[in-house]
Amino acid sequence: IMQRQFKIGDSISVLDDNIKGRVIAIDGTEIVIEDSDGFERIFQLNELIVYDSKLADDTTLSLKDFDSKKTKRILDTNPEVIDLHKTKTYLPKNKILENQLKQFKSHINRAIGKRALKIVFIHGKGGGILRSAIEKILRKNAIRFGDASYHKYGQGAIEIYLSGVDGVVR
Repeated sequence: IMQRQFKIGDSISVLDDNIKGRVIAIDGTEIVIEDSDGFERIFQLNELIVYDSKLADDTTLSLKDFDSKKTKRILDTNPEVIDLHKTKTYLPKNKILENQLKQFKSHINRAIGKRALKIVFIHGKGGGILRSAIEKILRKNAIRFGDASYHKYGQGAIEIYLSGVDGVVR
């Protein structure tokens, strides 16, 4: 099997997610990227591909090309899943929660902007500090939420329902 080669500065795409960015560090099989929202994320070598933006700009279909009822059903059954507990390990402990909440707000606001029906955040099992902070933000913004499917995501995930949500989460 041929091993993928990455270089600092490569534009990359995550294979099973809608995340693009550029390589900023390489540590063995772990690749640190800065995503398009400016967040640093760590992925395994086999989760990434080199991304050519020239090819991506040559799209022939968009959501408007699909029947809106079918599109809505697809979006409803396949929500975006964001793993917040996979954070930069080299952050000081007092900055980890702050960074996770910054990522949370960025991703939820992007989902609201895309008019997604729901989004799932994996917060991990831990002591519940991240989940409590997320719930506080959701309550403050009157956004409905609940436990995500245990069978799909395991323990430690929250599903957020965005239908009818307008505005920006702060």
